Amino acid sequence: CERTVLVRNVGDRASKLLCKTTAPFSIEVPDGFLDEGAACQVSIFFTPPRAESYECDLHIKYGEMEAVATLRGQACNAEVSLSHSLLLIEDTYVGLESQGVVTIRNDSDAPIDFSWRLFASTMEEAQHRLALHQQLKAEEMDELLFMQQANFSEDEESDSGSDGERRRLRTERKVTKLLGRKYDSIMKAVEEDPMLFRDGIFKIEPLSGRLWPHTQVTCACCFCPKDALVYCATAYLSAVGQEDRAPLVLKGLGIGPKATFSYDELDVGNVFVESAHRYEVQLLNQGDIEVDFRLVHREGKFAPRFKFTPDHGTIAVGGQCEIVVDFKPKELGQFHEVFEWALQGRTTAVTLAFRGTSVRPKFEFDVDKINFGTVSFGFLNSRMLTLTNTSEVPCYYTLMVKGDEAPPSNEFEIIPSRGTLLPNCAQRIQVDFISSTEKKYDTRLSVDLEGVGKELLSIPIFAQCAVPTVSFEPHGCLNYGDVFIRYPFHQSLYLHNTSVLPAKFMVEAQEDKSKAEFEPDQWVGTVPPCASHVITVTLTAHTAGPLRIPMYVKIMGRDVPFPLVLVGNSVGPRVVVDPPNLDFGNVKCLEPITRHVRLTNFSCIDASVRAFMNERKSLWTVHPKVIHLSPQETLQLALTLRMDETCQSVDTLNLIVAEGDDLTVQVRGKGGATAADTPVTCEEELDFLDFGTHFTTQTCCREIIIKNHGQFGRRLSWSKDKDKDKKNKDKKE
Repeated sequence: CERTVLVRNVGDRASKLLCKTTAPFSIEVPDGFLDEGAACQVSIFFTPPRAESYECDLHIKYGEMEAVATLRGQACNAEVSLSHSLLLIEDTYVGLESQGVVTIRNDSDAPIDFSWRLFASTMEEAQHRLALHQQLKAEEMDELLFMQQANFSEDEESDSGSDGERRRLRTERKVTKLLGRKYDSIMKAVEEDPMLFRDGIFKIEPLSGRLWPHTQVTCACCFCPKDALVYCATAYLSAVGQEDRAPLVLKGLGIGPKATFSYDELDVGNVFVESAHRYEVQLLNQGDIEVDFRLVHREGKFAPRFKFTPDHGTIAVGGQCEIVVDFKPKELGQFHEVFEWALQGRTTAVTLAFRGTSVRPKFEFDVDKINFGTVSFGFLNSRMLTLTNTSEVPCYYTLMVKGDEAPPSNEFEIIPSRGTLLPNCAQRIQVDFISSTEKKYDTRLSVDLEGVGKELLSIPIFAQCAVPTVSFEPHGCLNYGDVFIRYPFHQSLYLHNTSVLPAKFMVEAQEDKSKAEFEPDQWVGTVPPCASHVITVTLTAHTAGPLRIPMYVKIMGRDVPFPLVLVGNSVGPRVVVDPPNLDFGNVKCLEPITRHVRLTNFSCIDASVRAFMNERKSLWTVHPKVIHLSPQETLQLALTLRMDETCQSVDTLNLIVAEGDDLTVQVRGKGGATAADTPVTCEEELDFLDFGTHFTTQTCCREIIIKNHGQFGRRLSWSKDKDKDKKNKDKKE
């Protein structure tokens, strides 16, 4: 409410004017200046917050003086009313819009400004603004702290000097200033927000306006539901002159799409596991709006085996959608699966159910049991049978041998152990059995179907494993006698099987092969029932000397192998020399004479012989000194004697046989075939010395070199032959 008063200066001088009062009274222009005798109008506003009486003082200061006037006002509610306090809008399909109207009537004599508000009072609006201010303040602090931390991390990576610190402070001030501007503008928008009514489902038009005296205005309330739910919202009418805001409750029901399946449940009866089936169903739109449908996936034993095409889509008004259902069960048993289809805008789903029983394919063996009877340990036994698929679907089978006491995995082999059986087809199956345990077998052959189940069919397997009795000849020892080193020698070992079952043997590998090595002609073999078997064992010695080599023969099924000892004496090559003594007789001094001895290798291996004389400075020489003799080979060994004295000489020829027995040959000889035979020699003939022609009375000399090749010193004497001198004298005369 507004009142205007006239203020006049009745004094004799100009004065400054100042007017003051308190709420709910206010002055439009509280100060001014009045000349002598001048006047001005002062507008006083009365804005009461509640419907009650108010009284306040109006203080008018002029110069150093003050005048006081009393302001009184009585507040009452304006006659503004709503046609409805509860507006029920008719049911509306999801996605469509309906309207309801409400009338605001002004029966007062003054124009009224109105608006639709979100809150019931100004106090709630103030509280909401305060909460928004606090939230914005917290967000500003969080963002500022984050920016400071990010800026500090970047500065630490770049540099930490004074320049970096100044740069960081400048950046921090800049960030703080920018954030302050940002949040100041947001807070200003919050302060200026009139908090008019807003809602995602309901809408009122107009939200504000002016209502002239004794008139009315109609507001349209729009309802646009998003789901098939009951919606309710409250808008508050704020009218100038009204202490309290008038509430308007808006209510409406959203109607969802309407759709149904051509059938709600389908009983598919008995279906074979792993068989493919296809069904068709129609989803019909029975409403007045489009239907957006979607399959809600669910977990269940059989639910993953159903596939729907399409599983989502849109159906126009009055239309329908054909959905193809593919079903391929992989489990056995009864099923009742209910699938929910969500319709957009509708809280309840439409359902489609399938019920039935998944049964296994029918298959059978052509025998009711597998009986191997009594079998020998370690031998292969086979049985044949036929597996037939009598159903209309293929079978992916796996065959296994199972039992309370499962046999070792390597005893039974099934060929083939897995595969696919087409409808009304058969497969020949071979069951191989090699027993590795002496016991009675009572197990079963079972059939598993992939993705269906375990042990869906089984037949018993019977067998009795026995170990035959085998004796050895010779018992405990194989005697090889003398064996040449590195030369193979053979002996026979006889195995006698006295039982009606075949026996299998195995010669165990030799551990220590340093002295000798054995090798049987069969490391593994069989002995027929009631028969004998021969094993040829080859022994090769590596070192000379007596041999005792252990060998073990294991009869399959026996815990302890049969022990044997290979006995022998390892010898080197046998070389014989002939003759063992060699006499050279009387030998002319300094003339070499050669005699021969014969070396013979009477063994099966090569012989290496080294020959040398016993004396270091022997008168005998031997050739060759290194001899290689092949088996049964004979070689002539040359011994050469060169006597240097006229005496008896004796020596020994040593023959070193590698890895064999050493041999010796005694040799002797005597120097001097005649009495004049000596080891003294002269390079010139001493029978006649020719001094040539010389002058008389002159002495002529001739040097003669005489060598002593003997082992002892000799005295030489010269004498004239008197008979020759006389003959020479007679010739001269």
